Amino acid sequence: MKSTLDRLALRNGLATCQLLQLIHQVCREIWNYQTPLPVAFVGRYLLEPLWLRGYRDVLTVTVSESSKDSLENYGLTRVVVVPEGHHSAGKRPDVPRESRPTIVFVGRLRQINGR
Repeated sequence: MKSTLDRLALRNGLATCQLLQLIHQVCREIWNYQTPLPVAFVGRYLLEPLWLRGYRDVLTVTVSESSKDSLENYGLTRVVVVPEGHHSAGKRPDVPRESRPTIVFVGRLRQINGR
């Protein structure tokens, strides 16, 4: 079964290839935090569903069951979960402890993250 994007590409004479998409999360309520009201409403209820509908038959990788549920609610049919991180079954290396606590942070701080 050809996806909407494949049919569109064929109609326009474009070559198609296998497509895999990674979606970390959907925007849904983030529209309200990051954009003013008219844009937030249009984005949340029109743009995002319309955009994702075009990818409904594309193999989609996401990072959590809740994201998978959200994507399936938008009509995506081929969603698989690949959790982030690595869980090693091997032995931890013998590394001496630092005299002071060491913290590593990768990410960004935004108002929405600290609601």
